[in-house]
Formats: sequence, C-alpha cells, structure tokens
Amino acid sequence: MSIIGKSYLIPLVKGRSDLLRIPEKMVNDLGIKDPVTITATKPDGHKLPVRYNPIDRTILGLGTWLATCNNENIRSISLKILSERPYTFSVEFSDQAPDLAGDIENIKIHRPDEGLYLGGKLLPEFYELIRTNEPIAIDESDLLQQMFICGAVGSGKTVLAKTIIEEAALRGIPVIAIDLKGDISSMGILFSGEDPAELIPWVTPQREESREDKAATVAEQQKTKLQRWGLSHRDIDDFEKKVAVNVFTPRSNAGFRLALSAFVEPPDELEKLKEKDPDSFEDIIQFMAETFISRLTLSRKQSDKAKGYVYEVIKTFWNRGISLRGYDGIKRVLDEVMMGKAGIEQIGGKATANYISDKDRENISDAINSLLIGAQKLWFQGFPLDVEQLINPDNYNGRTPVTIINIKHLNFQDQAYVVGYIAYLIWFWMQRLKGVDRPRLIFYIDEIGGGGSKEAFFHSVAISPCKPALNKLLRQGRAFGVCCMFATQSPSDIDFKALGQCGTWAVGQLRTKRERQKIEQGASVAEYDFEAAAQHLPSLETGQFLIRTPSLRWTLFEERWLMHLHRVLSRQDVERLKENYEKGASELFGEAEKYFREKDLSTAKKLLESIIKGYRFSNHCAKAYMQLGTVLYEMSDYESAIKTLQDMVRHRMEAEEIGEAYFLLGKCREQQGHFNDAVKEFAKVANSAASEDIKENAINHEQYCKNRELWSGLTNVEKFFWWIAGRKPDLSVLIGLQIKDKDLLAEKFRTSLQKEDFEIPEAIDFQALIDAKNKAESEQREKEVEQIKAEHWARDQVPKIEAYLQKRALTESFQVCRRVIQRLQEVEAFASDSVISIIKKCNEYSDEKVKGLNKKVLMLSARQFEFEIANLFRLKGYTALATRFTKDDGVDVRASNDQEKIIIQCKRWKHPVGRAVIDELAGVWKRSDVQRAILATTSTFSEDAKQAAHKHHIELWDFSRIREEWHRALAVLPVA
Repeated sequence: MSIIGKSYLIPLVKGRSDLLRIPEKMVNDLGIKDPVTITATKPDGHKLPVRYNPIDRTILGLGTWLATCNNENIRSISLKILSERPYTFSVEFSDQAPDLAGDIENIKIHRPDEGLYLGGKLLPEFYELIRTNEPIAIDESDLLQQMFICGAVGSGKTVLAKTIIEEAALRGIPVIAIDLKGDISSMGILFSGEDPAELIPWVTPQREESREDKAATVAEQQKTKLQRWGLSHRDIDDFEKKVAVNVFTPRSNAGFRLALSAFVEPPDELEKLKEKDPDSFEDIIQFMAETFISRLTLSRKQSDKAKGYVYEVIKTFWNRGISLRGYDGIKRVLDEVMMGKAGIEQIGGKATANYISDKDRENISDAINSLLIGAQKLWFQGFPLDVEQLINPDNYNGRTPVTIINIKHLNFQDQAYVVGYIAYLIWFWMQRLKGVDRPRLIFYIDEIGGGGSKEAFFHSVAISPCKPALNKLLRQGRAFGVCCMFATQSPSDIDFKALGQCGTWAVGQLRTKRERQKIEQGASVAEYDFEAAAQHLPSLETGQFLIRTPSLRWTLFEERWLMHLHRVLSRQDVERLKENYEKGASELFGEAEKYFREKDLSTAKKLLESIIKGYRFSNHCAKAYMQLGTVLYEMSDYESAIKTLQDMVRHRMEAEEIGEAYFLLGKCREQQGHFNDAVKEFAKVANSAASEDIKENAINHEQYCKNRELWSGLTNVEKFFWWIAGRKPDLSVLIGLQIKDKDLLAEKFRTSLQKEDFEIPEAIDFQALIDAKNKAESEQREKEVEQIKAEHWARDQVPKIEAYLQKRALTESFQVCRRVIQRLQEVEAFASDSVISIIKKCNEYSDEKVKGLNKKVLMLSARQFEFEIANLFRLKGYTALATRFTKDDGVDVRASNDQEKIIIQCKRWKHPVGRAVIDELAGVWKRSDVQRAILATTSTFSEDAKQAAHKHHIELWDFSRIREEWHRALAVLPVA
C-alpha cells in the first residue's frame, strides 16, 4: 500500500537541537531498516538533505530551517511523504500537537496506597513524551509548602486542582474553594458510569441525540477512563461516604445561602493583634472600608470622603467591642453616619465637623441604606461564614467537608470582597491554633491572576483590596496547617515575588516566552532549577504538567481522570444540586408544622431538632430554629428556648428572623421575671428587620417590663397614682400583650391557594362591653330583670360558640357572638368574663386564620405567587397567563376576556409597597393596549403609593383585597 501523501506530526522543542524524534508509525510505514539520507522540501521549495535513522527513530539536518521559527504557537512539524524509493518528504510548521506515545488502551495504572494520587508519569525521550504505568503521588506535607498551579487556557489546571481536592478530602483534609467560573461546583456530581440514568439531568445532547443516548455515552466514557486510572465505582462510593461537597452562593439562593456581614467580625484577641501586629490591624480596617464603600453608589469625591469616615467608624466600634455583624452592623454604621453620636472628633488632620458636612452625611447615609433594601439584603441571609463551622465534620455527619463558594454571579468588586473576607476569617481562625506538621485546611482559588485583566486578586501591578489578606495566608499559613493552592492562566500578570512562598509547583503548557520567563523568575525565588524542565512547556498537551515539590524533583506527568463530572454549572444546575437536601428539610418542616398545629409539641420538637442538626445549610434551618423556640416557649421550657434562640442568633443571619428571635428571647426573659434582660432583648427588635407588628409589640412588652422593674421600687403612694393612671403592670396587662402576640411567630407553610378557605369573618370590637362592665362594677349599679335575663342567656351561648370553634366553624361562631352583643346592648346588660373570653377567642381564631393565610402566601416563591394570581383571574372567567421571567416589561400576569384586557404586577413582599413601583407600572400601562392595571401585593401600600395609584387610576390589591377576591371567585360560603 502506497504511503505517498501520508502526514506525521513530530514534537518540536525550539532552541534545543535539530535532532528530532519521529513517530514509531512512520518508521513502520517506511520500512527502512538502516540509516539513510532523505531529501526534505521546505515550504519555500528549497531542499535539504536529512539523515534518517530508523534504529533510534530520529532525523537530523533541519537545524537551519528550525531556527527561522518565531511563532510561539508552533508546537510540531508536519512531515508529508512526497515520493517512495527514493523517499522524499515536505516539512512545515504546525500548531497541532502530536499524539502522546504509548498505547493508552494497554497502559493501566494502579492507585498507590500512599500519598495524593495525581496521575501517571511521562518519560521524555528525544523530546517525545512516553506514557508509563508508574503512578505519580505527592505527600500531604507537600501541600503545607503552599502550591502554585499555572498553565494556558485549556491546559487542565482546574482538573489538576480538583484532583488534589478529591485526594485531600479522602484523607480527611477539609477544603474551602473559591469558584469563579462554575466548574469547581460540579464536584457535587459524583458518578461512576455504572448507571447512565443518574447523568440524564446533567448532559446536553447534540442535535438529533436524546438525553438518554448522551448519558449512556458519557457514562461509558467515565467507566472506561476510571478503569484506566485504577478507579472504579467502589472509589466513588468511598468518596461519597467520606466526603461532603456543598456549594454556597453568597447573595444568591441558587446554592446554599452563605451570609457575609458587610464587616469582618474582629478576632477574639483583638488587643493582642493591635499590640503584636498593628499593621495587620490597620490593613483589615482599610479592607473593610474600601470594599464597603465600593458597593455604594457615590461620586468619586463622595467615595473618598466616605471611605475616610467609615474607616474611623469601624475602628471606633471595634475598639469599643461593638459588633458590626449582619443587618444590625450596617444599621449601626448608618445611624452613626446620619447622626454622628459615636464621639469621633477627628478624621485625619481635620475636625469631623469640617471633614463631613450635613449634606455629605445625607448622601452617604442614603447610599448605605440601599444595602438594606432588596437583593442587597441577601448578603447577610443564610449560614454565617464561620470557618470553624464550615470545616467541622460534625456538621456533615462525620464526613470531610469540601466547601465550594460559587461567586460566578458577582462582579469583580464583590468577588474581591468575598475573597478578602474569607482570607481574613481564615487568618483570624488560624491565629487561635497551635502549630502543626500536617494540613488542616486547603484554601483554593482557581484564578488569582485575572486572566490577563487588571481585575485580579493577586496582580503584580494593579491594587486589589484582597491581596494583603492573601499575602498573609501565603506567608504564615503553613505554620498553622493552612495550605494555599492558587492557580492562574496568566503568570505574567501576578506578583512573582509572592510565588517564592510556594514550595510546590505544577506548570502546564505555557506558549509565550514572556510567561515562561515569569515562571523562571518565580522559580528562582523559590530556589528551584527550572531551566532543564522548561524546554517541555510549549509542547505540553491538555492534562500534562511539570510538578516540583520539596520531596519530588521536576517530573512530567499526565493528570488522572476525575471521580465527578467536570463541567461548568449554570444557576439552574447549582439549584438542582441542593434539591434533594432542601426537599428532605421541607418535608420534615411540614411534619413539624402539622404536629405543632395539632398541639403535639413533643413530636414537633424532635422533628425541628433533627432539621437543625441534619440540615444546617437549608433555607428551612432559620425557620426551624424559630419554630423550635416557639415550641419550647409553649411548653414553658424557657431556659431551653433561650439556649435555642441564642444559638440561632450566633449561627444564622436572616435579618427578619433574627429580629423575631430577639422578640421571643424577650418574652422568655419576661416569663422568667428577668425584666431587665427582657428590656434589652425587646430593645434590639427596634433596630432589626422584624415586621412592624412585632416591633410594635416589642415596644409594648419593653414598656411593661420597665414598669414591672420600676413598680417594686415605688412607694405605696406612687403605686396608687400609677394604678389611677392605668400604669400598674399587673398580670392582666401581660395577658393582653400575649393575646396580641398570638401566632405572630407561627411559621409559614406552602399550599395551593385554590384549596384554601378564604371566608374569614371580621374581628369583633368588644371594647365597649369591657368598658361598660368596668364602669358598672365601679358604680355598683343594681341590675334590672331584663338585664339579668340577657346576661344569663349570653352565658348559655358560650358552650354553643365553643362547640362551633372546636369544629372551626368560624362563620357560625361569629354569628352567635354578634347576636349576644346585640342582645346585651339592647338592654344595657353587662358581659360576663366568660362571654368576653369567648369573643376574644373567636377573634383569635379569625386572626389566626388571616395570618395563616398570609404566611402561606408569603411562603410561595415570587414566581409561584404570580401563578396563583393568574389562576385567580382564570377562576373569575379570564384567560390569564403568567409572563416569562424576563422581557415582561414589568408585567407579571396578563388577563383578558371579551370586554377588557388587564396587566397585573405582583409583589410578594412583607413590607409596604412604595410609590416607585406605582410609577413604574403607570409607565408600562401607557405603553400597553389594555383597559386596567392592577398592582397585587401580599403586603400593604404606603400613603405615597396610594396617592400615585389614584392619580394614575391603578387598582391596588393588598392582601385583604386579594383574600376577598379569592373568596368571591371560589364562592365557598356567603359572606357573613
């Protein structure tokens, strides 16, 4: 068979020698047994005599032509047979890579028993890389020296880092990894290839290819690759048993919510830090001030002024031991900027009054306030970023945690804030530890060089707010067992002097001379001889690396196959990762709710405790804490309730729930008679994000507790005047407050609104009955016969009303109550305690039902709420559709019938809707060919919003109106 026209690729290492290694296949195809001279034709047509040696598979004689190659992308020589006997061939440069030598099908590697298994060794022979069956593994202690990974795009550096993470986690070393692109997060998709069905949600088929077929193909490849590297389904099962991979997403609900305060919590031994390392203390304050101000919408001049002032505010609060954690922390800074009550007299060389004007305070405080509104609040909702908690195996049922912090969705300023925040927390954490000779934690960042951009975490020129924190970990981490593993595709852009801190290097393909020189500079700082190894860098393929560790000289190797699916995850993919976890928590919470409503508090308590222990990262965890506190309060176990709520405040940061926790803590202290402590807890509610109802009740409780504390110190005369003024804090006052509290803290649960009973009678105003009764008792008036008869009859109705309430027949019970009130008022009779009590109970049941409905609606996602409104209009006879997530021009639902078209905007909010939303909808209405515009909310509307709606003729549906509309649409019962 003729071989004329066949081509072969020969590995090229420029600047070394003109002795080149040719493929074994070419030797076999030519069939020449002894060395001969063959003519080679260059691209310009000139011919060169080349010595061909089939014995050692080399050619010699192309040196003058090779010297003309200046293109950094050239990786091989393409040799094409032009004629046979005599043999001639043409040569030209190619950017393609030659195949790796060695029969991949027959080379199988056994997993080593010791060390971190990275892959298989490559042997360089005449610049050709030969596969071997010798595994490459590094010692755990090599990680302590800090690790640097670099390589061009597509070199496989991320896969290598994930391989090290897999191996380290299997040996009990926890990991915190920063995911900038979404590909580290895919470590949560473990699979062995044994069951293709488990891959179906994760594959993207080509055209005319089914998901099932694609999954089967990927599964077969996975199984084959794992076998080649000495791995099987047993290794994947072992990893799943030993390791817990969790993906967290700050300021997003895609993964597990991770809460970051705007300000780092100070270390436990702050005074020692200031004395021992004052520069670090100043660096941390500067980092917080810079990153905080970078998130505000201010002019350049205002930003500079704000930065200086906020720097002093943070420093002052830290020095005074005042917490700046979460919502409360931003609120404290906001209050200080607005009012300046912290006593900061000087900023720099200026008096504070000269440095910052009232107008500056107004502008800066408005900008800060924006961080407490809308999506910005998500920063401090979820599981607090606590290093000890994130890496503690006890939180993962004994498994080693791999904590992946996905920040793909954030801009660079926010990413730098997260990276610096985490780095400082790790630095604080390790300061408390004793020295150690094995790794305690791996901290991995996939791209510290910015990929050629000025926006880099560790740039050689550009200033990054997180660089000082990263430098601290690089320089000091090894002594405490903190192993930094930093990777980049652009070594020319990073601070090469810092690379000298890294004792373990892995270098993939680097195509440009500048990049290779940068690595050589860094290697010289690390006192590594890089020159001999560097010759291979231009021709390395994806997955091929040079590695150097304290225990291993420069060695070439090919990285092994991963035990998980390697791909970039979208937001939807990340959400899918936590589905089963959240489903388990949701089901348990639903069961707990059921038992709580049935008054089986003991069972509810056990279920809620299991959520807190087994689902610490779930969206239901904060609610479980609150519900458990409520259950313990109902059981009169106030001490346990306090412990639970305090634990919640430490370990959660959901702003609204924390406010509710303060309120319930106050009620527990109140019940214990610790009124001073209760006052402190109730006072915290005012500055929290709790609902207005809870804030109002907290104020009333706070005043009651203050009065109780003051009452014991009053003289008898003073007590008399308090009693006359109605200020005596007796038990009836507390009972009144508790009635008002009823179910404020009851948890929300999901439902389908069409199945709900929206018929809820209006509450009865019975204050006139109480006033009349009190007046009659004080005047000691005699009763007339008709009055006595009416009162007896009213008391006889109490069991009947009670029976209706037992059946939850609110309509009937309210009808009887109203007849009772009417009869008593007709003859000016007085209501007995039992009558007043049953009317109160009816109101409580009604109030309970309204709040229950409202909370069920609030438990819906914003999207589900839109669907429910669309369904409401369908029940009213309209054709109604919820619009798509995007490009809806602010319209969530469109409804129409033969007479009219309607646009509806839906706001599933807890707080009042303001004017801006009304104005936005008015603009949309003007652009739309519809007759009506409706704004529907689960909350209420501000006065400005109502005025704007009246002006624009927009219908406002608050929760009460929505409830009425549902009742009419469902026609459950006639209105009472």
